[in-house]
Amino acid sequence: MPRAADDLILQNTQGSDQELSSKPAHTHSRSWARLLMWALSLAQLICTLLLAERATYAWGNDEVRNVSTAELKKITKAGSGTWLKVTPHYAAQSTSFSRFFESGSFRVVQDQTAADLYYVLRVPQLQLPFLPPRRVSGRLLTLKDAPLADFALVQLMKRQSETQVLSAVPPRALLLEGETPKSLRWSIPATLFSGLLTLFFALLAYRSFKKRRVSTEGNR
Repeated sequence: MPRAADDLILQNTQGSDQELSSKPAHTHSRSWARLLMWALSLAQLICTLLLAERATYAWGNDEVRNVSTAELKKITKAGSGTWLKVTPHYAAQSTSFSRFFESGSFRVVQDQTAADLYYVLRVPQLQLPFLPPRRVSGRLLTLKDAPLADFALVQLMKRQSETQVLSAVPPRALLLEGETPKSLRWSIPATLFSGLLTLFFALLAYRSFKKRRVSTEGNR
């Protein structure tokens, strides 16, 4: 009997040692899980803000503004997010670029009347040769107050203007063909859904932080 009791005490001691050795690894995995929750919350918040910029344009523009030739030089002083329809006067020089996850390419053409206005025209993948539209309807984007979602496009235009690929006159505004409020209405429900995901991840991160604080105070 004493022998059996000693074996039982030895087994219990070994079991408690194994539990103690496994606790740091368990705590380490929980720390990574909390960090992941905070990272997901931040990433989802950024995604929501980017979508909100598109949703604001799609929600707030009910009527298109027809711009005459005499008004072309004035529209570059307007703010971003205006829905315009313009009869362009294309310059001969242009440049092209493409975007990830989008078919076809884009052609950037300067306006002859307003030298600091550039048109970003969509070029269909199978349309050769490219014929620019006689009327351009789309979203006005001024480089001085461009939304964060258009950061890559703005930086591309600045680099090309610095190297004078387009013209000696740097662009002050871009008219993005095809970006009408109707074409971007998908961003309204997408923004709402992304906002709910942001709130969900934030609640999970807050709960994990609260549990950690309670467990830390309990260990004291």
